[in-house]
Amino acid sequence: MFTANQRESDGDHALGYVVAGDQAQGTAFQQISREPGGDADQSTVGTLWLFNPSNTTYVKHFYVTDNEAFQGDYTMSTYVAGYFNVTAAITNIQFKFSSGNITAGTFKMYGVG
Repeated sequence: MFTANQRESDGDHALGYVVAGDQAQGTAFQQISREPGGDADQSTVGTLWLFNPSNTTYVKHFYVTDNEAFQGDYTMSTYVAGYFNVTAAITNIQFKFSSGNITAGTFKMYGVG
C-alpha cells in the first residue's frame, strides 16, 4: 500500500509507503482506504479489481485505486495490490469501515456472471 496526498491549502504534500497496509499472509480485512473524513465535503471513491474470482485452480490477485477527502483537509490517493492465498472460488466480498458506518454509497459490479 502506498499513498500520495495534498493538503487543500496547498501547503503540505507527501508520497509514502504504508507498512500497516500489508497483509503478508494475513487473514484480516484488507485496508483499501486510509481515513476518509466525516465532514459534509469528505468521502471516498475507488475501484477494486479482482481477477478471475470463480477460478478454482489459482490464487486470486487484486488491486485497488482509491481517492478520498481525508480527515484534516487533505486529498489522498491510495494504491493497494496483493492476492488472496486461496484457490477456492470467491463468492462473497464485504466492505466496511474500521469504525462508524457507511451512511450512503453505490457499489457496482461488472463482469460477474
